[in-house]
Amino acid sequence: MRVLAAIVAALLMLTTGARAEGKLLEAFSGRQTMAYLLYALQPNCLPLPRGEIHFDMPQPPAHGKLYWRNGMVPTNYPASNPRSVCNGRARPGITIWYKSNPGYRGSDHFILVVTFPAGGTTTINRPVEVHG
Repeated sequence: MRVLAAIVAALLMLTTGARAEGKLLEAFSGRQTMAYLLYALQPNCLPLPRGEIHFDMPQPPAHGKLYWRNGMVPTNYPASNPRSVCNGRARPGITIWYKSNPGYRGSDHFILVVTFPAGGTTTINRPVEVHG
């Protein structure tokens, strides 16, 4: 029973926003474009410690860079998640931004793996189309 409770707690702690997995990201050359939102909150709506969220980039963008920043983000927990009480106002989270190399136009792609404090992971796999 304790193991089951620990597994359920770990799954509830793993949460991401902006479910955009595999969707094309439209960007403009040389301009920062928000690519993804992340958030991981405790049941009382306070953020989990940032230092425990780890980023790994197995495939960086070939024609640009990714940046991530702490900031206030909208949360979108499903009604079945106890953290849905956190929805409706901005909460501490992380925004991930893509910026192409200056003057680049064409296709790009990146894969970013995020590991959360409870050990769960999210893989962000985004194709990018850069316009002039």
